[in-house]
Amino acid sequence: MAHKNKRIDTVIKESIAEYLGILSFNDTTDIAKALSSITLIVTPEIRDLFPVINEMIKGRHKIVHRADREDVTGSGHHSITSISVQKVEKWKRAIDQLVFEINKNFIS
Repeated sequence: MAHKNKRIDTVIKESIAEYLGILSFNDTTDIAKALSSITLIVTPEIRDLFPVINEMIKGRHKIVHRADREDVTGSGHHSITSISVQKVEKWKRAIDQLVFEINKNFIS
């Protein structure tokens, strides 16, 4: 009865948003499988972005699961892993390009 007075398109949008809220990718293999499951082509241009995106995913996992603590400690080492603006910008460019490449599937 939770959806009794809702329009069908509203229920679909809410269901998709809820699903995407729990969807997680552990690496670019998961991304490739998800794209293939909805019949989107994983082009060479998309695959070329995977190394940078994998690096970003690993960094995110380290933040989430290890609070970004550094493995090596002691003199000359910080307890928290640092990250450069350049690295974040590189990751952002890769994600922007991935979205662009995925969108090309819908245009062609």
